[in-house]
Amino acid sequence: MSLIPENSSPKTVVALFSIKDLDSGENGRTSCSIEDQLPFALKPAFKNYYELVTEKPLDREKDSQYVITITATDSGSPSSLTTTEDITMQISDINYNAPLFNRAFCTMYVHENNNPTALIGPVTAVDQDLGQNANVKYSIMPARKVDQSLYSYISINSENGNIYVLRSLDYELITNIDVLVQASDFSSAPLSTNVTVHVTITDENDNSPVILFPPQNSSSASVDLAPRTAEAGCLVTKVVAVGGESAQKPWLSYQLFGATDSGLFMVEL
Repeated sequence: MSLIPENSSPKTVVALFSIKDLDSGENGRTSCSIEDQLPFALKPAFKNYYELVTEKPLDREKDSQYVITITATDSGSPSSLTTTEDITMQISDINYNAPLFNRAFCTMYVHENNNPTALIGPVTAVDQDLGQNANVKYSIMPARKVDQSLYSYISINSENGNIYVLRSLDYELITNIDVLVQASDFSSAPLSTNVTVHVTITDENDNSPVILFPPQNSSSASVDLAPRTAEAGCLVTKVVAVGGESAQKPWLSYQLFGATDSGLFMVEL
């Protein structure tokens, strides 16, 4: 078996051999041939020697091995005689291929108030090369025009591409984080590719509404007066409150709680 690199240029000599026929005259004259459709060719060298040379570019990812049948034929009469010999040609890998992600953009989700070091999902890249050239490692790359402090929230396992959140997140402070993940191979001249991971923080109902009116910071309760002659449906006061959550959850409902006589008053939305 012979081993040649896939980046061998055309006309590279990959084998040298000789043909000998014990007959004499025309019966001892020989010729050689190989199958068509191969990226190799036979070239006469000197006397009965032939060179097997590359004729076309090689691609290990397409064909990693060739079995080349060499046929030697004499010029005997009335019929020629032939002999065949197989040469196995193994194509060695050159680091041509960068790791490739299965998508160019990735979105992941994590609830706010998450546990630190929570796994939010993996990214995966595949390298079509062989051996060390196909092994992939992952890292998070800094991106320009992005708050670098956000990268302290995210970590990645360099071996399997699992992405983790390192601290508990608060939707009211941060809603998303964009990070650039790089996958590179282990060759001496590594090739790499990037994918943008968009981490979306989802809101949870973890903040109580805040009453703006009547003010709640005074020492005495707010007092509103209603005339003795007030009829049913008469407006006594208004309560104004805002939700403590994001704009995605703005709706508030009101109800009486702990009224002296719940039958005397009602709350309308």
